[in-house]
Amino acid sequence: MSKKGLSLMEVLVAVTIFSFTLLVLFLLLRTGIFVRDKIENKQSRLLNTYLSLENIAKELRNSVAFYDEDIGFKAAAGILEFYSIVFDYSVDSPQVSHISYTFTDGKLSKMVKDPLEMEIVKEFNLLEDLESVNFLYFNIDTQEWQDNWDDAETLPYGVKLELSYKEKNGEVLVLDKYARIQR
Repeated sequence: MSKKGLSLMEVLVAVTIFSFTLLVLFLLLRTGIFVRDKIENKQSRLLNTYLSLENIAKELRNSVAFYDEDIGFKAAAGILEFYSIVFDYSVDSPQVSHISYTFTDGKLSKMVKDPLEMEIVKEFNLLEDLESVNFLYFNIDTQEWQDNWDDAETLPYGVKLELSYKEKNGEVLVLDKYARIQR
């Protein structure tokens, strides 16, 4: 008598092997998607931080000096205020704006004011979940970096921006940017 077809035991073994193979493939796919999402989130945060640092540096490079201590370059721990030439695409021309950056409660905030009326034009949180933000100012006369800039009538030769934040794994990542100010 010839056997045509498969026995129940053979079918069960084949289905079990097939199911196990699908389960392994599903777990590999899920792990790959999880790792990709984690990397994309880290890259996105790094890119946003680098772009923010570059934007601050560009505004600093375009900063202008006023020879009046009430409206000049002001800097202290966690605070940076200055006037900068900013290109406004809505009016298609450059204009001077009062820009201030403030670090409080893990957030770096930016405020842009109209320089004549000192009315707030824009205000928003630039970066969040930061561990620290440091602004250092280079004094060309003393050839030293300073924590504060006390002379509102002149601009520092350069500004060093340092941002740090803690990754989910506990690692602290420090990013910095130097901006040389045209005098």
